[in-house]
Amino acid sequence: MSRKSASGAADGFSDVIGLALLAAALLLLVAQLSFDPYDLASVRVPPNKPAHNWIGPVGAWLAHASFLLLGVAAYLLPLLLAAFGVAHLFGWFRHLRDRAGWSVFWAVVGLMALTGLLHLADGTALAAHWRQRLSAPFIGGWLGYLPYEYGGWMLGNVGAVIVYAALYFISLVFLTNFRPSELLARRRAAASEDALAPEEAALERRARELEKKARELQEEVKRSGLGPDLKPVPAPQIRDLTVPQPRTATAAGPAAGPAAPPVADASPAPVTAKETEPAPTREHGPAATADVLGTKAEAVQAQARAAEEKPAAPAVAEPARPAETKPAEAKPAEQVNIYGLGVPKPKKRKPLTVAAAPTIGNYQLPPLDFLQPPDSTARPTETKEELLANARLMQQTLAQFDIEVSLGDITKGPTITRYELHPAPGVKLERITALNNNLAAALKAERIHILAPIPGKSSVGIEVPNRAKAIVVMRDLFESEEWRNSKARIPIALGKD
Repeated sequence: MSRKSASGAADGFSDVIGLALLAAALLLLVAQLSFDPYDLASVRVPPNKPAHNWIGPVGAWLAHASFLLLGVAAYLLPLLLAAFGVAHLFGWFRHLRDRAGWSVFWAVVGLMALTGLLHLADGTALAAHWRQRLSAPFIGGWLGYLPYEYGGWMLGNVGAVIVYAALYFISLVFLTNFRPSELLARRRAAASEDALAPEEAALERRARELEKKARELQEEVKRSGLGPDLKPVPAPQIRDLTVPQPRTATAAGPAAGPAAPPVADASPAPVTAKETEPAPTREHGPAATADVLGTKAEAVQAQARAAEEKPAAPAVAEPARPAETKPAEAKPAEQVNIYGLGVPKPKKRKPLTVAAAPTIGNYQLPPLDFLQPPDSTARPTETKEELLANARLMQQTLAQFDIEVSLGDITKGPTITRYELHPAPGVKLERITALNNNLAAALKAERIHILAPIPGKSSVGIEVPNRAKAIVVMRDLFESEEWRNSKARIPIALGKD
């Protein structure tokens, strides 16, 4: 048999036991509640016919037997049977079923302890009434009488009460699965909580106040329109570079680039050594710069005489050095004998000449009339309202992901349009870059490019390709304010924006 089938059989048998115990508890309870001593032939002859007991003669004898055995404690027997039945049928008191043997043992101990306590009160007037009502010799039944009469009396009444009460409460703890230690721990915790209640309440009020202030500050920041740099977000501006921009009066001039200063006409001329010699600024050591230059000239003349050369053309002099640091120059000779070996004379040095850069005088840039003018009839492919609608669409898309942004400048170029967004303080830029695909889907664009942040700014730029590309005209670039006001040494026109 498999484990599953065995478990199913065990559960079915447990249900049968539960139903049987519940039925027995109900029968016993009804028999006890409807018990009449005159239904018994041992009490009166002839007995009641028919029996007054709702369960009949069987119920009368069953109730009488329980009263003889347990006395008044017999009324607890249906309750115990019902508890065991519920444990087997519904599993509410599962510990009774899991520990069935010990549960039955402690149930018997509890009934014996209760009957013993009842037997100690057997001499009262109330006890006589119950003996007559139950038709029993003792209100504790034989189970309460025998243990006390055959040994329990040695403890005395007080000792017997203590022992019976201890056994009764132990059985209750086991049968109800009650833990007094847990109850004491809960009461101790509740007492400590009551002691700390004022402090916790104060802390909780303080936390709520701080949370309320934080929300107010957040709402104030949102209303004030601060950017991530905690500065007010400027009003958005829209620029469309695809249409001809308005030009000033200087834009139609012949010169299209930065004005160059006039240069006088000059012809290439050789530069002498004295002209290229750096101007003396201070003295070097004890000797003045003029002395150093004189020493340099004398050395050059000595070389020229030794080599028997014609006067050389002016040469570029080397940078001046102090006389102390210049190595001594040997007198040129045809041949120097060193240890009997002949060394050839040094080669002559060729003079160096440097020509000045050629200059062109009175040069003027060609007029812009040679270039094709931009189309003045061109109209924007998208209106400012449409560009603002796209920006608001991106703002709403980010708001769906709890990202608050403010609208910034919109710059439409020939091929792409850049939308600037100012995130609210505390918004991480990585959250915006992670929504690249969501923004592209909202704008119905094939792809977008996110600059987070824009270099030199605290805003985020979202570049969206234009549906219609615009033609860039060279003349339009040369007539722009950026070209005319450029401070670059070599300005190059690469495109708009």
